[in-house]
Amino acid sequence: MPISAVNVKIGKNDCRLIDISSASSVSDVKAIISSEIGLEPCFFDLLFCGKVLKCEATLEDLNLGESSILHVFNVPDGGKQTQTDPKSSHLTVQEKKTSDTARYQYYVYCNVCNGLEPGKLRVRCSCCLEGAVILDREPCGWDDVLIPNTLYGHCTICDKNTSAQFYFKCCQHDSNDEFIALRHIRPNRRHVDCVTCATESSPILVYPCADKHVMCIECFISYSQVSLDQRSFIEDTDVGYSLPCPAGCEDSLIKDNHHFKLLGKDQYERYKHFGAEECVIKSGGYLCPNTGCGEGIMVEDDATNIQCTTCMFEFCRECKQEIHSGSCRTESTTGHVDTGQVVDAERALRARWDAESLQTIQEISKLCPNCAVKTERNGGCMHMKCSRCHYEWCWLCQKEWDRTCMSEHWFG
Repeated sequence: MPISAVNVKIGKNDCRLIDISSASSVSDVKAIISSEIGLEPCFFDLLFCGKVLKCEATLEDLNLGESSILHVFNVPDGGKQTQTDPKSSHLTVQEKKTSDTARYQYYVYCNVCNGLEPGKLRVRCSCCLEGAVILDREPCGWDDVLIPNTLYGHCTICDKNTSAQFYFKCCQHDSNDEFIALRHIRPNRRHVDCVTCATESSPILVYPCADKHVMCIECFISYSQVSLDQRSFIEDTDVGYSLPCPAGCEDSLIKDNHHFKLLGKDQYERYKHFGAEECVIKSGGYLCPNTGCGEGIMVEDDATNIQCTTCMFEFCRECKQEIHSGSCRTESTTGHVDTGQVVDAERALRARWDAESLQTIQEISKLCPNCAVKTERNGGCMHMKCSRCHYEWCWLCQKEWDRTCMSEHWFG
């Protein structure tokens, strides 16, 4: 079926729209460009997402959106095009019928969609901010894409070696908007139960604890909401205010507070105010206990009663109740914060993402989809190259490596 246009960038300022069928190949696009710029196809290549495109790849396989851009760069010596096996040039109908579970690896909170959505990974030059950069190596983990100046490449526009800049877009719409990826959210490919409700769902949140306990998104939102209401968030010097694994694991705090956007706009604003309120309390101040207020109040004298300057509510300094005569009414408390998340030992064992089970052992070995030779993966990116037939394939999809794989699950 036809697509409206393909954005092709020739140099720094020349960007053109080419109307062409999505069934067309990269070679077809190069032929059109060749007629417009007067340069033989062998003297230039097309670049997308840090990789030189194979002539046999179709536009449909590249997963292009309206805002995607193909970059043209010169090949001065008219070098030979990379030869590929004709049998692996196009995906079969069966190979294209991959489920969303295998397709998506990253998730973002999209401010346009107002919710959690699958994300796609993009890369550009950190100097000119153009996507015409050829990477020295592919990303193997979150640190490669989140920590600046980790990966480098050659920019065909700047014509110099530069650091790569990664960013994420929402898969549900084509726009230039960028969003922060939620690194703890992932598809539930291992079919692990939630640590609190014991049900299986996808996507899920995986805590950074030693056992990598799994929690469904619904339970995480409930856990966060109750913790916010009961002011049980934990302060960390590096992370800020966050929540640990409900199973009580050490070193399990959510490492990015953007995950709490899943609470919704209003509750996320409450979360952001939480830190300021805690600062008032630690400085000897008080929060107005009146429903719907919570204004921070600093008290300089020894007055028994305090009046909120915002809602004018007056309350007792000792019991935080409305002003009263006589002694304060006290309520016994154990000091335990009940978040409503019950985690027993057996459930915690079943909800481990990295449990050493037969399933996990099987996941480190797969057959090459082209020649069926056994291939093992011990980390790194999802881009595999068979040692026997040199077929390039995706570890997750188990099909030929293409731009869809690169944008949606380059690393896992």
